[in-house]
Amino acid sequence: TIFVEEALYRLVELHYKIGLVSEAEKYAALLGYNYQSSLWYEASYKILNKDYIKKTITSKEEKETILKKFKKIFQ
Repeated sequence: TIFVEEALYRLVELHYKIGLVSEAEKYAALLGYNYQSSLWYEASYKILNKDYIKKTITSKEEKETILKKFKKIFQ
């Protein structure tokens, strides 16, 4: 079913809120193992790690790194 990822996230959320942190971590690990690239895994990671900040690369930073890599090829 397509709702497995969300169901696992909800289990993480529920167990964390009622104080069963170890159970929440188990469900988060299961979610991460099976659906590591999903938005639900990222949301569960945010629940367990309050200091988590997703780093996004701006287009200017991306262009600079690509340009640097390209210059290295020809040096």
